[in-house]
Amino acid sequence: MTEDEVKAIRIPVTVLIGESNSCRPLYVAPLQQIRADWPVTLVPDAGHLNCIFQPGFAKGVEDWLDRQTR
Repeated sequence: MTEDEVKAIRIPVTVLIGESNSCRPLYVAPLQQIRADWPVTLVPDAGHLNCIFQPGFAKGVEDWLDRQTR
């Protein structure tokens, strides 16, 4: 996906990523430069593979859904 394609996305987005995910500097940091309007939620005590099993992930999804229904 190109930078222009990312900028063209017009749906609400929140990035959920494990706080110890090694992909963060490679993918999330550059994404934040392009889309500073997309919040990034760090999931505590999570890496790449176990992130979805942590309570912080479910909380992040719930928070995002709550914001969409307001």
